[in-house]
Amino acid sequence: MEDLHFVPGKSRRKAPKITNFHYYCVDLYFQVLDMQLKELNDSFNEVNTELLLYMACLSLVNNFASFDKEKIVRLAQLYPQNFDHMDLMNILIQLDNYIQDMKMHSEFSSLRGISDPAKELVKTGRCESYMLVYKLLTLALVLPVATVSMESFFCYEDCENTIA
Repeated sequence: MEDLHFVPGKSRRKAPKITNFHYYCVDLYFQVLDMQLKELNDSFNEVNTELLLYMACLSLVNNFASFDKEKIVRLAQLYPQNFDHMDLMNILIQLDNYIQDMKMHSEFSSLRGISDPAKELVKTGRCESYMLVYKLLTLALVLPVATVSMESFFCYEDCENTIA
Protein backbone atom coordinates (compact mmCIF):
# COMPACT_ATOMS: atom_id res chain seq x y z
CA MET A 1 0.00 0.00 0.00
CA GLU A 2 2.99 2.29 0.39
CA ASP A 3 4.03 1.86 -3.25
CA LEU A 4 3.36 4.71 -5.64
CA HIS A 5 0.04 4.62 -7.40
CA PHE A 6 0.08 4.90 -11.20
CA VAL A 7 -2.94 5.28 -13.43
CA PRO A 8 -2.83 2.76 -16.30
CA GLY A 9 -2.35 4.44 -19.68
CA LYS A 10 -0.97 7.66 -18.17
CA SER A 11 2.64 8.84 -18.21
CA ARG A 12 4.51 7.75 -15.07
CA ARG A 13 6.81 10.79 -15.21
CA LYS A 14 3.94 13.30 -15.08
CA ALA A 15 1.85 11.31 -12.60
CA PRO A 16 1.35 12.82 -9.14
CA LYS A 17 3.44 11.11 -6.46
CA ILE A 18 0.77 9.49 -4.29
CA THR A 19 0.74 6.12 -2.59
CA ASN A 20 -1.78 3.37 -3.19
CA PHE A 21 -2.95 3.93 0.38
CA HIS A 22 -3.67 7.61 -0.34
CA TYR A 23 -5.40 6.78 -3.60
CA TYR A 24 -7.73 4.16 -2.08
CA CYS A 25 -8.36 5.91 1.24
CA VAL A 26 -8.71 9.47 -0.04
CA ASP A 27 -9.10 9.89 -3.78
CA LEU A 28 -11.28 6.87 -4.45
CA TYR A 29 -13.26 7.53 -1.26
CA PHE A 30 -14.10 11.05 -2.46
CA GLN A 31 -15.09 9.75 -5.90
CA VAL A 32 -17.52 7.27 -4.35
CA LEU A 33 -18.83 9.90 -1.95
CA ASP A 34 -19.41 12.33 -4.85
CA MET A 35 -21.31 9.64 -6.76
CA GLN A 36 -23.54 8.93 -3.76
CA LEU A 37 -24.20 12.64 -3.16
CA LYS A 38 -25.11 13.10 -6.81
CA GLU A 39 -27.52 10.17 -6.58
CA LEU A 40 -29.11 11.61 -3.43
CA ASN A 41 -29.39 15.06 -4.99
CA ASP A 42 -31.04 13.52 -8.04
CA SER A 43 -33.52 11.65 -5.84
CA PHE A 44 -34.33 14.60 -3.60
CA ASN A 45 -34.77 17.63 -5.80
CA GLU A 46 -35.43 21.06 -4.35
CA VAL A 47 -39.21 20.59 -4.18
CA ASN A 48 -38.97 17.20 -2.44
CA THR A 49 -36.46 18.59 0.06
CA GLU A 50 -38.71 21.56 0.78
CA LEU A 51 -41.69 19.25 1.36
CA LEU A 52 -39.68 17.04 3.71
CA LEU A 53 -38.59 20.09 5.72
CA TYR A 54 -42.19 21.28 5.98
CA MET A 55 -43.30 17.81 7.09
CA ALA A 56 -40.65 17.75 9.81
CA CYS A 57 -42.29 20.81 11.36
CA LEU A 58 -45.28 18.64 12.28
CA SER A 59 -43.22 16.40 14.54
CA LEU A 60 -43.87 16.38 18.30
CA VAL A 61 -40.32 15.22 19.13
CA ASN A 62 -38.52 17.22 21.84
CA ASN A 63 -41.63 19.13 22.82
CA PHE A 64 -42.21 20.58 19.32
CA ALA A 65 -38.55 21.61 18.84
CA SER A 66 -38.90 21.65 15.05
CA PHE A 67 -42.35 23.29 15.05
CA ASP A 68 -42.58 26.26 12.65
CA LYS A 69 -46.05 27.63 12.00
CA GLU A 70 -45.06 29.52 8.84
CA LYS A 71 -43.63 26.39 7.23
CA ILE A 72 -46.70 24.37 8.17
CA VAL A 73 -48.94 27.00 6.59
CA ARG A 74 -46.69 26.92 3.51
CA LEU A 75 -47.19 23.15 3.37
CA ALA A 76 -50.96 23.66 3.47
CA GLN A 77 -50.68 26.25 0.67
CA LEU A 78 -49.13 23.57 -1.53
CA TYR A 79 -52.48 21.74 -1.40
CA PRO A 80 -54.95 24.31 -2.79
CA GLN A 81 -57.54 21.58 -3.51
CA ASN A 82 -57.60 20.64 0.19
CA PHE A 83 -57.14 24.03 1.87
CA ASP A 84 -59.06 27.06 0.66
CA HIS A 85 -58.40 30.65 1.75
CA MET A 86 -60.55 30.35 4.88
CA ASP A 87 -58.83 27.10 5.85
CA LEU A 88 -55.43 28.79 5.59
CA MET A 89 -56.58 31.53 7.96
CA ASN A 90 -58.17 29.05 10.38
CA ILE A 91 -55.20 26.69 10.43
CA LEU A 92 -53.11 29.33 12.21
CA ILE A 93 -55.62 29.40 15.06
CA GLN A 94 -55.91 25.61 15.12
CA LEU A 95 -52.13 25.22 15.21
CA ASP A 96 -51.85 27.48 18.27
CA ASN A 97 -54.60 25.56 20.08
CA TYR A 98 -53.16 22.22 18.93
CA ILE A 99 -49.73 23.02 20.35
CA GLN A 100 -51.14 24.13 23.70
CA ASP A 101 -53.38 21.07 23.90
CA MET A 102 -50.57 18.66 23.01
CA LYS A 103 -48.24 20.17 25.61
CA MET A 104 -50.86 19.95 28.37
CA HIS A 105 -51.77 16.27 27.93
CA SER A 106 -49.32 13.57 28.96
CA GLU A 107 -50.51 11.01 26.38
CA PHE A 108 -48.97 13.19 23.65
CA SER A 109 -45.58 13.64 25.35
CA SER A 110 -44.17 10.25 24.33
CA LEU A 111 -45.20 10.43 20.66
CA ARG A 112 -42.62 10.33 17.89
CA GLY A 113 -42.73 11.17 14.18
CA ILE A 114 -45.89 12.42 12.53
CA SER A 115 -47.88 9.20 12.35
CA ASP A 116 -48.22 8.91 16.14
CA PRO A 117 -50.01 12.27 16.61
CA ALA A 118 -52.45 11.41 13.82
CA LYS A 119 -53.29 8.09 15.50
CA GLU A 120 -53.62 9.73 18.91
CA LEU A 121 -55.87 12.49 17.53
CA VAL A 122 -58.25 9.82 16.23
CA LYS A 123 -58.04 7.73 19.42
CA THR A 124 -58.83 10.72 21.66
CA GLY A 125 -61.44 12.19 19.30
CA ARG A 126 -59.49 15.41 18.87
CA CYS A 127 -59.32 14.96 15.09
CA GLU A 128 -62.69 16.74 14.95
CA SER A 129 -61.40 19.70 16.98
CA TYR A 130 -58.22 19.96 14.93
CA MET A 131 -59.68 18.92 11.59
CA LEU A 132 -57.28 21.04 9.50
CA VAL A 133 -54.21 19.90 11.44
CA TYR A 134 -55.35 16.28 11.12
CA LYS A 135 -55.90 16.73 7.39
CA LEU A 136 -52.39 18.14 7.06
CA LEU A 137 -50.94 15.24 9.06
CA THR A 138 -52.67 12.69 6.85
CA LEU A 139 -51.50 14.45 3.68
CA ALA A 140 -47.96 14.51 5.05
CA LEU A 141 -48.17 10.77 5.76
CA VAL A 142 -49.30 10.01 2.20
CA LEU A 143 -46.73 12.29 0.55
CA PRO A 144 -43.65 9.99 0.74
CA VAL A 145 -45.63 7.05 -0.64
CA ALA A 146 -47.11 9.16 -3.43
CA THR A 147 -43.69 10.57 -4.33
CA VAL A 148 -42.08 7.13 -4.53
CA SER A 149 -45.03 5.77 -6.51
CA MET A 150 -44.78 8.60 -9.04
CA GLU A 151 -41.01 8.19 -9.35
CA SER A 152 -41.47 4.45 -9.90
CA PHE A 153 -44.15 5.12 -12.50
CA PHE A 154 -41.96 7.54 -14.45
CA CYS A 155 -38.97 5.21 -14.16
CA TYR A 156 -41.15 2.39 -15.54
CA GLU A 157 -42.36 4.64 -18.37
CA ASP A 158 -38.75 5.61 -19.21
CA CYS A 159 -37.75 1.93 -19.27
CA GLU A 160 -40.70 1.05 -21.51
CA ASN A 161 -39.87 3.90 -23.91
CA THR A 162 -36.22 2.83 -24.03
CA ILE A 163 -37.15 -0.77 -24.87
CA ALA A 164 -39.68 0.23 -27.55
